[in-house]
Amino acid sequence: SNTRARLIEATDELIRDSGRTWFSVEEVCRAAGYTRGAFYSSFDDMEDLLFEVYGHRNDALVERLRGTAEP
Repeated sequence: SNTRARLIEATDELIRDSGRTWFSVEEVCRAAGYTRGAFYSSFDDMEDLLFEVYGHRNDALVERLRGTAEP
């Protein structure tokens, strides 16, 4: 969903901008412009969200590596 994608994007931006790797639900909601209810309708908890964020980062890295490895 768009809410889920925006929460992932906002968390990724928080990580890049702050250098931190853990945030409260409130911090993420504020950054994404959503309520706690929207958060919990998309994710069980912060671990669930962070797992998704790092999964997306890993997928992006794999795609970049594939692009550089192809002849």
